[in-house]
Amino acid sequence: MYKKIISGIILTLLLTGMFSLAINVRPIKSTWTGTVYIRADGSIDPPDAPIITHDNVTYTLTDNITSSGDGIVVERDNIIIDGAGHTLEGTGSGSGIDLAGRTNVTIKNITITAFACGIGLYYSSNNTVSGNTITANNRIGIVLEFSSNNSIVGNNIANNMFGMRLSYSSNNSIVGNTFIKDGLVALSSSHHNAVENNTVNGKPLVYLEGMVDHRVEDAGQVILVNCTGIWVKDLNLSSTDIGVQLWETSNSVISGNNVTNNRVGIVLEFSSNNSIVGNNIANNLNGIWLDSSSNNSIFRNNIANNMFGIWLYYSSNNGIFHNNFIDNTEQVYSSASTNVWDNGYPSGGNYWSDYTGVDSNGDGIGDAPYAIDVNNVDRYPLMGPFNSFDTSVGYSVDVISNSTVEDFRYFESNSTIVMHVSNMTANQVFGFCRLTIPHEVMSPPYTVKVNGTEVEYKTIYENYTEEISIIYFTYEHSKLEIVVIQEFPFNTMLSTFLMLLAISLIFTKKLPYKKTNKIPHL
Repeated sequence: MYKKIISGIILTLLLTGMFSLAINVRPIKSTWTGTVYIRADGSIDPPDAPIITHDNVTYTLTDNITSSGDGIVVERDNIIIDGAGHTLEGTGSGSGIDLAGRTNVTIKNITITAFACGIGLYYSSNNTVSGNTITANNRIGIVLEFSSNNSIVGNNIANNMFGMRLSYSSNNSIVGNTFIKDGLVALSSSHHNAVENNTVNGKPLVYLEGMVDHRVEDAGQVILVNCTGIWVKDLNLSSTDIGVQLWETSNSVISGNNVTNNRVGIVLEFSSNNSIVGNNIANNLNGIWLDSSSNNSIFRNNIANNMFGIWLYYSSNNGIFHNNFIDNTEQVYSSASTNVWDNGYPSGGNYWSDYTGVDSNGDGIGDAPYAIDVNNVDRYPLMGPFNSFDTSVGYSVDVISNSTVEDFRYFESNSTIVMHVSNMTANQVFGFCRLTIPHEVMSPPYTVKVNGTEVEYKTIYENYTEEISIIYFTYEHSKLEIVVIQEFPFNTMLSTFLMLLAISLIFTKKLPYKKTNKIPHL
């Protein structure tokens, strides 16, 4: 009896639990797999695809779609595709939405991810792409090629290899988009595009076309198309497609910028007579890329830890010197390009971290040249990294040293330079400094002290027409203080004293005589 009662209770509890689970379990939402075609006649192929339309004008997704090829191929003009918050997901190939040859198609409210290309507009016009999230596509988020009069507005474009690419595409409107860890690339005769109010990593995407004499003061990415006299200075440009891109641009200056962790740091295409000076260009896939660009000056840059330090393609007659090429996987790649890699002797060339030559004559320049290829040779490679320090009198002092220069100070009141240096590597025993000193900063001769002890220096170059001196000295290594003092020689001081004495005597003789009973104190 009791066994039956207990069994009944257990059965009742089991049934109740199962019923409760049945109520609470929600069906798992499936994701449709395949490629969807919106045919020219308005039909949806295949008919079981999760897209509905009531008028063959507005097409609305009703489920997510995954595809190993293209996601949606559009063959009909004058329609609207509303993602309704759903996702198109690829497997690394094809386009999320293929709009090749289309006119007056609107794409909105959809997430597109993991295709080769998110949205492809090829030979397309008057289309609108708005309010979408286009992310993690392994080539390009949105591509416009041979396309015009399209509107790309208010999209979130993030973590694609390249956010958006313009190629042979003009008169498009790219407004109010947010790029995160990618950006915009303008290539191949793309003109008259309106690129406004976009951001890259939270900072403005600065796109200038046909601008003359302008300074860029804040940006997450800078693109200059057919510009002249632009100054891009003191920016932090990081984690984007291209930090600074110059297309058909001339007489512009890219200086003092920190350009790091981009796919390409600085790009010059069909651009000439520009200067890239004093930038830190590090940890990019390509540091500096020149394509069909000539007569540019690239100097005083720190180019470090990039896959390619400088990539040159059909770009010749550029002056590239006083740069530090440090631990790039390939320091320079050069194709069909012949350039100048030094500023002559004794000014010198570049510092190359993989240079194995020696400096037997103690001038801070390697005895053997650094060969890039048969057409490109740095004849005077530097034996230490190049640094340039500004002074309060408007001139800079250049320092080449195999020590780490921790700080540099110049005291105008007594014409003194003070530096603190430390060994660059743990086992470094000897160090050297080579200073290029304008006479406006400090005239020769000099007194050089290392940790308070005067050391002998060698004058490598002294030119009173150019008003410049180059001195070189060595020391045993530890953490050191170096002081360079303008020296006043005895003859100079004696001449100055005699001249002041003569002036004093002449002035005294001209004073009117006044009778006095006081005895003067000697």
